[in-house]
This record gives sequence, C-alpha cells and structure tokens, in this order.
Amino acid sequence: MEIDNLQSGQIDKHLLFATDSAFTETSAYQDVVEALSEWIVHPATDWQSLDGPSSPPSVGLFFISDEAASDAASLSALNRLLSRHKGVEWIAISTQTQLENPAYTELLAHHVNDYFTYPLIDLTHRLNETLGHASGMAKLRAAQHQHRQKDQSDFGIIGTSPAMKKIYNLMPRLASSVAPILISGDTGTGKELIANTIHNLSPRGSAPFIAVNCGAIPENLVESELFGHSKGAFTGADSDKIGLIQAADGGTLLLDEIGDLPPSQQVKLLRFLQEGTINPVGCIKPVEINARVIAATHIDLEKAMLNGDFREDLFYRLNVLQIHTPNLKERPTDIEVLARHFLEMFKDEASTVINGFSDSTIAAMKIHHWRGNVRELMNRIRKGVVLCTTRLIEPEDIGLTLAPESADNNKIIHLADCVGVAEKEAVLDALHATQHNVSKAARKLNVSRMTLYRLLQKHQISAAS
Repeated sequence: MEIDNLQSGQIDKHLLFATDSAFTETSAYQDVVEALSEWIVHPATDWQSLDGPSSPPSVGLFFISDEAASDAASLSALNRLLSRHKGVEWIAISTQTQLENPAYTELLAHHVNDYFTYPLIDLTHRLNETLGHASGMAKLRAAQHQHRQKDQSDFGIIGTSPAMKKIYNLMPRLASSVAPILISGDTGTGKELIANTIHNLSPRGSAPFIAVNCGAIPENLVESELFGHSKGAFTGADSDKIGLIQAADGGTLLLDEIGDLPPSQQVKLLRFLQEGTINPVGCIKPVEINARVIAATHIDLEKAMLNGDFREDLFYRLNVLQIHTPNLKERPTDIEVLARHFLEMFKDEASTVINGFSDSTIAAMKIHHWRGNVRELMNRIRKGVVLCTTRLIEPEDIGLTLAPESADNNKIIHLADCVGVAEKEAVLDALHATQHNVSKAARKLNVSRMTLYRLLQKHQISAAS
C-alpha cells in the first residue's frame, strides 16, 4: 500500500520512527527495532532536519538519547517534527532520566498519545499492543473526519440545519436568473459567501465577482470608486480609472451594506439598474454595463425606506429576489458542526495536538449569544486553537468561562469552573500522599500517567516535590 493512501482511512502497520542518529547504534535502539518486526518502519533518524515521509503514517514512535532529551536545540527540533505531523498518533519511549526533565515532559504532554519507560518487560507485546490501539484510534478519527465532511454542502457552505437546507435549495434557482437579489441577515452570517456561491452557480461563474462594501468607502470617494472617472475630472485625477461597477461587467456586482450608500449615490445606482449604463465622473458619453447586481444588508431596508433613509424606488429595484441568511440562533444545530470545521481549518496553528472540544465547551457554545454569528464563532475557535494546552478545547480557551447573565442580572455559576477547582485539589492531594511520585499518584487517581502530566500542565502544578 502506498503511504499517501493512508490518509484515506485505510490504516495498516506503517509506522514513523523518529530518533537521533547517534542513538541508532545503541542496544536499546536495537531492542525496539526487533520489537517492531511486524511493522513497516519509516525511519526519521535525522529528525533535526525534519526528514521523514511527506505523507507520514498515522502512527509514530520516538525514542531519543538522554543527551538529545537534555539539549534545548534537539528538543526544539523534535518539537517541530511532532508539530509538523499533528495528525500522527505518537507513542514515546522514555528513560527515567528524561522524565525528570520538565522540558521533555512538557513535550510529552503536548504531543504524545502514550509513553513507556525503558527498559520494558515484555517489550514486544506491550509495544505492539499500544501501537495497535493507537492505529485503531487513528482509523476511528479518520472515519470521523470523513463523516464530518458530510456536514458540508455541495456548495462548500457548512451546515445541515433546516434553515441552511432551505438556502441550498434556493441558490440554484436564484443563480439561473439575472434579476437583482437582496440578501438580508445579521452581521457575520455569510452574506458575501452566499452571493459568491450564487455567482459561481450562474452562467456568469467564470466572469468577475466584484464585492463592494458600501459602508467602507469615504463618502467623498463613493462616486469615483463605483462609477470611475476620466483623466482631469478633478484635482488628482491623473489618469482614467475604471469604477467597480464597470469592473464587474459580464459578471456579478455585490453591493454589501447597501443601506450605508449615501442618498446622492443611491440616485445614480438607480439609474444604472434602470438603464444598464453609467457615467464615469467627467464623462458625458454613457458606458453600457452588463452586470448582475446582488445587494446585501444587515439593517431592515423597509424600515429605513419608511424613515426616509433609503430610496423607495431603489429598494423595489433591488428587492426582486430575496434570500435571508440565518443567524446562529436560527440554526443552533450547526454550532458544533461549524466549530469542528473551524478547528480543522486552524489546527496547524496549534502548539499541541487538539482532538476536539470538552463537553462543557460544547454546552457553553450552545447557550452563548453569538452577536457576531459565524464570524465570531470562527474567531473564538481560532483563539482556542492557539491558547489550548490540552487535548480538548475548554470554555476558558474560547473566552466562554462564565454563562450568560440571567434575567435578574445574577451570574450563573459555570459547572466547568467547579470541576476545574475539584480536579486541581484532587491532583495536589494525590501528589502529597505519594511524596510526588507521578506513577503512584496516577494510580491513586485511577488515570494514566499521560493524563496526569496533562493535568499538571493544565493547572500549572509542578511534579517535583
């Protein structure tokens, strides 16, 4: 089987083995190699230069010398290798000397699924059993990843809620028309993404898609930016300039935040919609433009129209076809789906291996009021990826430590905070009772040593007495 095919979930006994080159001559290294006789080993002996297969197996093992484990530059190089291959389920073989080095144990806590202390009794059996379990977990995660990909629509938009399915059904029909579209929806709900998708589905898909944020252009520059100008039309106009409307000729023009367009420019836009022509600043002869217009807004244009803030005739010109992008309150079942998508998107920015979200984080996301909607969710997940120091993103990693305020403005006590305090106290008690013997403390807590090391790191507790 080709190594590249391992990423598809067809995981077999391929193994990435990293060690420092000087260690390959030792008896300890030979013992491990003999124990791996059932595995197809892909060595990365020169891991300091990040050698190794470009598409590595899903299971990895590393065993380095005490000298390398105590050398800051060597550990940094190994950390880069492990970070580069976050998708690998790593197993470590360590010596007792290495486990007394805080820098080395921190590396273990960040990257490995499990570790052994050398020398091992019944090395072959224990090593193969552990690697087999890791391989199984890798296969399970690969299958889970494929399942999650089904949550992504054929249009590249994430979500399976009824509100999103309604949009998926509507977009192809809107794409077949050339009539103007008005997209409404709260900030951060993906209005530009919907517009771009409609453009790509339309016969104009290969032509330009020009997005204009009407609220981001200074009022004194709106006319020049939208309609263009001729040389000498005003001071500073040193050459002819094509406006954004003309740049969309043959394609689609998205007028985002159309409600922020100044009244004086609303008149000129109306003329373009009526006649299909524009007059660049300084030009007398009109220019014909064939562009499909999509407008987007987060404000209620009908209300703005009644208040005199938006032209009635322009509103009816734009509001031929309508589509509403739902906020996260309207599509709560998509919150976890979106969060996992963004975790996958930003996982390369993590300093450790992140497998997902804790149950308390999922619960916190579901009750949070997402004022910024999908954009806010994406930014919080990216923050969590960077700040997370454990295998699961916790509520505090994404800034959701406290629950929302209740009706009487009293803060609700978050269960995760109580659990965290009790967890830290239990770890401290176990360490004290065992004279800071990590192995004994782990047994007392009924957790693996690997889990205990992660708890020590999470609560910033030193294992040393």
